[in-house]
Amino acid sequence: MKSNELLPTAENLIKAFDGDLVGRNKSLYDFVTLLNSIEYDCSIALEGYWGSGKTFFVKQTQMLLNALNPFTDLEDDERERFINYPHAVQDSSWGFCFDGLRNQVPIYYDAWINDNDSDPVLSLVLSILSEFESEFDFKDVQFNSDAPRQLLNSLISIGGLGNIKLQIPQILKSENWLSEISHNKNIHNEVKAFLDSLLAERGDRLVIFIDELDRCSPTYAVKLLERIKHYFDNDRITFVFSINTEQLQYTIKKHYGEGFNASRYLDRFFNLRLSLPPVNMSRYYKSINYYASSDWSSLINEAVIKTFRFELREIARYLNTVKMAASKSINKFNRGVSLDSDGGTIATVIFIPVLVALRIYDAKTYREFINGNNPQPLLDVFNNCADAQSILEWFLKKNESFEPLSINDTEYSEVSVNEVLMRLYNLIIKEEYTPRYSRELIGRVVIYRNTKEYLLKQISLISNLIELEVD
Repeated sequence: MKSNELLPTAENLIKAFDGDLVGRNKSLYDFVTLLNSIEYDCSIALEGYWGSGKTFFVKQTQMLLNALNPFTDLEDDERERFINYPHAVQDSSWGFCFDGLRNQVPIYYDAWINDNDSDPVLSLVLSILSEFESEFDFKDVQFNSDAPRQLLNSLISIGGLGNIKLQIPQILKSENWLSEISHNKNIHNEVKAFLDSLLAERGDRLVIFIDELDRCSPTYAVKLLERIKHYFDNDRITFVFSINTEQLQYTIKKHYGEGFNASRYLDRFFNLRLSLPPVNMSRYYKSINYYASSDWSSLINEAVIKTFRFELREIARYLNTVKMAASKSINKFNRGVSLDSDGGTIATVIFIPVLVALRIYDAKTYREFINGNNPQPLLDVFNNCADAQSILEWFLKKNESFEPLSINDTEYSEVSVNEVLMRLYNLIIKEEYTPRYSRELIGRVVIYRNTKEYLLKQISLISNLIELEVD
């Protein structure tokens, strides 16, 4: 069993770039062009929902900026793939201009990992130092106080930053100099001198990507924003905050109070607000080995993704879980099983995608659904399904039709998709069986009394009904 989520590993970043697996390569170069045009201290909010691929996008941008900076430590063949890519695309409607391109040094900072640090300035400085570790001589930096030098001397004494995660607790526990750094009136000038000295080695501008800020504790998130605003206002620095704006506003309100205007507050920190570029879904599906087709199960999957507005991470998780839970029934269904006597198979094809989606989307709604108190998610999915009538015609009674119909003097009663879905929901989920019988005939399909139990065993993923051998 393998995960089909496209994680931001070094291998996947390169693989996704080489094949433009999510269709964002043009946006990467457009974003670099925008960054290259900035000539002032600028903070950018790169907005997208959780799971939409923000981390992947900013790490690919970091990778591209490194490749376009000749002072970075990259092999020529690695650098060439990025320099030649825009000119090799068959779509000639876009390209990338290298004229006037500045050497920008990208730094990636995961705010969530550093959430427990006493002061964000310290961990941010360490992240910057880590980027410059291999080529920079810390002894050349000039500061106005002993506190930052003590930090650098401590780093030098352990032979660089290779074991920094083990050494940070010892370095930062000295209450005296930590307090001095936090309250030193000259810290702003010291940070500026520190960054200017680093840039003299490798570039014209720093681009610092702050990721996962919206996952941090309210206190740390606010402190990081305000420290950056206070200490890092420098004409040679661009900050890019990849954020879920809605969640970050909620985090700010948790710190300052529910009545606080979090949107106005964030406007103080961001000069530009950009939206994460859309993904080419056909390319993305191919990258996670999902090949949509016109069969019913694929149509339902597409309707689920549309109904619940799933982002990339949720799509990968959803498709992987559905494949595990329903693979055997879907395969059986696609082989043309006689559905007249196998209501469990078609119930799986219809209900499992909705159940899987609800477990990802909202636990409360899932509980309401399986308790028979909320059929709306099922109705919503099939109202978004391209061929709902063909899927549900198995459950029509004699002389019923989805369209007004009269054949050979036989009148057919018109019913709606929602009416048929409610019959299924009431019979399978609410278990409204006729007393004395262990099964019911609905249209041409036999539904057994234990169908709900059968579905819940599949959705539990601990059952011999699931398919473990999925890619």
